[in-house]
Amino acid sequence: MARRVWHFCHIQKGATIGADCIFGQNCNVANDVVIGSNVKVQNNVSIYTGTVIEDDVFLGPSCVLTNVTILDRR
Repeated sequence: MARRVWHFCHIQKGATIGADCIFGQNCNVANDVVIGSNVKVQNNVSIYTGTVIEDDVFLGPSCVLTNVTILDRR
């Protein structure tokens, strides 16, 4: 499966995105963000600079990640 990006989703230059990721509409991914493989990002999620998301993580609707160093599936 390839990466899927829905309407009005903004992924900034410098973000690293793994394989098989899905981004819902109205998402914002800042530069210097690392997202692992098989990550599902629901609608209206904001992921700011410096965030690292490991493989197999689900981010629910409208969550905002700030000041996060590593987010894993636990």
